[in-house]
Amino acid sequence: CSARQLQRILNQSQEAGLEIIERVMISKSQFTQGQEAEKNQDFEMAYYYYSKVDKIDSARYACAQHKLLDLSNKGTSNFRENS
Repeated sequence: CSARQLQRILNQSQEAGLEIIERVMISKSQFTQGQEAEKNQDFEMAYYYYSKVDKIDSARYACAQHKLLDLSNKGTSNFRENS
């Protein structure tokens, strides 16, 4: 590989890394907003935000999936049916 090719590969890797970081940051924000909504007993919004957590953010995603199940069991599935 030439220096130019190596630089191109490095740039692509950095861009991919930045994209992942951005997705995780957005996912963290969605999760945090879900927690706040749940704390305020706004279960419809909590469900919405938890459903937006990105799979790439694996720890929060797994937790959000459990939260979604809990919220569904509390009857918040009604708003999804009426949407």
